Amino acid sequence: MARRMSSLVPVAIAGVVVLAACQPPKQPSKPRPPQLLSSQTFDCTGAAAVVAVPAGATAMVVDAYGAEGGTWTGGINPAAGGRGGRATAAVALSAGETLEVLVGCEGGDNEFTPSTPGPGGFGGGSGGDGGTAGNNAGGGGGGGSAVRRGGTPLVVAGGGGGGGPSGVDGFGAGGAGGGAGGTAGEPGGPNVTGGGGGTAGAPGAGGDGTAMANDGVAGSGPTGGAGGLVVLLGGAGGGGGGGYFGGGGGGGDTTNFAGGGGGGGSGLCPDPCAAFETGVRAGDGLVVVNWYG
Repeated sequence: MARRMSSLVPVAIAGVVVLAACQPPKQPSKPRPPQLLSSQTFDCTGAAAVVAVPAGATAMVVDAYGAEGGTWTGGINPAAGGRGGRATAAVALSAGETLEVLVGCEGGDNEFTPSTPGPGGFGGGSGGDGGTAGNNAGGGGGGGSAVRRGGTPLVVAGGGGGGGPSGVDGFGAGGAGGGAGGTAGEPGGPNVTGGGGGTAGAPGAGGDGTAMANDGVAGSGPTGGAGGLVVLLGGAGGGGGGGYFGGGGGGGDTTNFAGGGGGGGSGLCPDPCAAFETGVRAGDGLVVVNWYG
């Protein structure tokens, strides 16, 4: 009997092995999806905010909006500033790092009496000033909104261009901020062009002015260019919007008192980019940061 039992042991052991082999394999545990830790909202203050990455945060989702350009307010046909753009993207983070948040401020409206140009709005980059003139100064460009790491932009939404004096025909509105690229400002009188919009790779060109008036100033890096000035009477250009690359200022006009609008600034939205829109934000810009870990 002992010999018979001993002969069954290998069979029994083999059966256990077979049964074990027939069991479904144990599934590996799924990684935990990132959890929302907290959210912060940043408004236009005219200064950069230095922000420490919260403990445990490994990524952030930035929702940035650029600011609107200033309006030319004189006469019966106000020339509106262009609206700011939007950029929404996720960015990986390192523990203990600090970031800069710069929220664009709306470009200033011109003053009609006495004639005073609208200042460019603060931002990352800042909008260009409206051009000066004896009686019809331009509106200032809106500031772009940006989140930066060590001075390097991570996410940027462009600011809108400032409005140029519209004359009797209602021209000269500022171009919209980007998005992938800002749009050009509207032309002013004959032979007067608006400033070019910033692109993904370069600032916008300054608009053409007439004789005895200046061309608009091209954007410089992230900063919008100033509107073309007029030596005596006429219509000055609107300032370009700030952004990843700034828009150009609109050209000045001494013939029809109708300066060109400033071009809008461009934006920056790295992959994964959830939203990249042009001309969606009125007033000051805004930045919302959602922290994940």
